[in-house]
Amino acid sequence: MKKLLKDISVFILMPVVVIIATWLMYYYRVEHSSFNKGISIVICGDSHTESGINDSILLHSINISNSSEHYLYTYSILNHILKHNTQIKTILLGCSFHSFHQNYDNYLFEEEKAQGMYLRYLPLLDAEFIAKIALKNGSGMVKSASTIYDKMFSSILHHSTSYLDYPFTGRYYKSSKSNLNDTTINKSVKRHYYKENGEEQGFSAYQKYYLNKIVDLCQQQKVRLVIINTPLSKAYYAKIPEKFINDYYAYISSIQQRIAFLDFHTLDFDMKCYGDGDHLNALGAGLFSIKVDSVLNVLQGGQ
Repeated sequence: MKKLLKDISVFILMPVVVIIATWLMYYYRVEHSSFNKGISIVICGDSHTESGINDSILLHSINISNSSEHYLYTYSILNHILKHNTQIKTILLGCSFHSFHQNYDNYLFEEEKAQGMYLRYLPLLDAEFIAKIALKNGSGMVKSASTIYDKMFSSILHHSTSYLDYPFTGRYYKSSKSNLNDTTINKSVKRHYYKENGEEQGFSAYQKYYLNKIVDLCQQQKVRLVIINTPLSKAYYAKIPEKFINDYYAYISSIQQRIAFLDFHTLDFDMKCYGDGDHLNALGAGLFSIKVDSVLNVLQGGQ
């Protein structure tokens, strides 16, 4: 009987030990990962910077933008990166008129949208916010658990030593799209600024909070934070509700003493440079990246 109980205990405990060991090894690997020492500029944000800035053109940069990335997730990865990559001098962070819309918080708490985000970022989140997620979307976290474990185990097997080998960092997206038309513009405007019933959305409860934390983090680490508003088509911009434009500039004004701000939403590009109403394609990204490179050189010269 004792032997049976012992065998059962071992059977139950072994998977637990393996899971804990995997988590510890994953955290160890993440803590000991880094970027190339020649990287001094990190580009981050959502799909606007993901498709809009080509890091092979912008010198000494790496683009880790992820589509639909909430600033909570951006803060979490930057908090890790800046502690372990002292060569980084500039954070180039995308922020546009859509960045504070209410639906962004769905990527934290709405089960279907948030579940994919947990797969990327959960191992980096602080305990306080994990507790909030557990209270508001515990089922989504549970459903993500096995896939998160698989990704961690895969990273360990591949002996990853670069942040780019982990799912929480994105890459430059070389877009071949050329869909600047009324249909794609209206689709984006509806998603960014309106509810299903046609009413204008409210504002996110968390986006500005975590953007403020990014501002504080960069100041603490003595890193220049450059907030960039990427180019938009004139047709898309004309459809943005005025309250989002006003709120955007009011917020930027409130932090402008602590950041550099590059507002390129009116930069005049040919229609063929847009993938849709609010994203550049590869042609547009090439031209825009050259422009950003020249402006950053001026900023750095003014230090």
